Amino acid sequence: MRNQSTLFISVFENIIYVMEMNNNNYYILSLLHNSYISDLCFPYNYNYVMYTCCYNSIMAWQFYDKKAIYLRNMDKKKFVYYDKKFLNIPIEKSKKICKLHELHNKNVNNSIEKKQNNNIDINKLEAKNKNLTCYSIDITKDGKYVALSVHSSIYLLTSRYMKTVASILNSHYDFCNILIFYNGYDLITAGNHGDIKIWKYQKNQYINIHAVNLHSEKVNKIILYNDKYICTSGDDGLITIYNHEEKAIVKRVLDLNNTRYKQIALNKKYDIMLCCGNNNIFMYYDLVKYNIVKHFYYSPFHTVHSVDIESNGNYFITGSDDGKIRLYLFKTCTCLYIGNAHNASINKCLFTFDNHFIISTSKDESIIYWRVPPETKEIKETE
Repeated sequence: MRNQSTLFISVFENIIYVMEMNNNNYYILSLLHNSYISDLCFPYNYNYVMYTCCYNSIMAWQFYDKKAIYLRNMDKKKFVYYDKKFLNIPIEKSKKICKLHELHNKNVNNSIEKKQNNNIDINKLEAKNKNLTCYSIDITKDGKYVALSVHSSIYLLTSRYMKTVASILNSHYDFCNILIFYNGYDLITAGNHGDIKIWKYQKNQYINIHAVNLHSEKVNKIILYNDKYICTSGDDGLITIYNHEEKAIVKRVLDLNNTRYKQIALNKKYDIMLCCGNNNIFMYYDLVKYNIVKHFYYSPFHTVHSVDIESNGNYFITGSDDGKIRLYLFKTCTCLYIGNAHNASINKCLFTFDNHFIISTSKDESIIYWRVPPETKEIKETE
């Protein structure tokens, strides 16, 4: 209780309600994921809405207002919260959502059941919940559909009402680690055993048209170059360039100095692929000439977990296990700024399409907005 008439209620989905006891009205004070964010994405050339996935839920945000539009639990297959201004859900369904007067009865019943079932195997419950983890999310170029990988299954959802349009059950052996859209609504997915599959969208269903095993371990990143070449990197340290039209491997990049490149990013301006290795090395790989352009060394005290290049190709950012993001000049690989705000390893960082903001997510369960320094736009690079 904040005072005699205001009650604060917190529930397990990380929602805080504020309820006025005099008239029983309530509103949402805070809404977050119940674990760290595994992936995020923006609509093409649009950053007013941001989509995130975490554990067993998917969420949409108003980017600039930092407010939630909706939060849907993929385990329960229902909305935990929605904003009526954006989602016009029928009244029958809305009655089932966020019913505060039933919270007390549910908590009482749950406590009684827990006392009666003290012999429940906790490991089995954890294993069951683990199978529902959301690993990757992507949105189509037209912003109409969202693809979400939930363990080994993939769901195609509408971007507004989160209705399931199509699904792929048991898409990979263990789980689908990453997915991207290409050629409209078609999908390229990768599993944790190095297998990559191409799916064709036809008549509201996905058909597997091709599968190839390019890595021996989990695939970390997929990049589509010129709508023809699939560039991948994995935990095995190998980088592969695959022509999916001709179904042939173009190049395998393996460093002879025992450098394992696990993260990649594409610079569209120079047709160069930036590769981050474990031996504190950045490698620039030319996708036109298929050769290594140059190497750069960075700090030996951290490992890069995420990398992204701005749309102009002048700068790139990295997120590492020391909880810091670093902004580099692309041509000289000079570190210009270091952002230190996270308390754990950064698992995702990217630029917005207008290059005004940097978004980073960490295992400390936080999302941080970074404003790109205006000084970087004034720096004139020399050839």
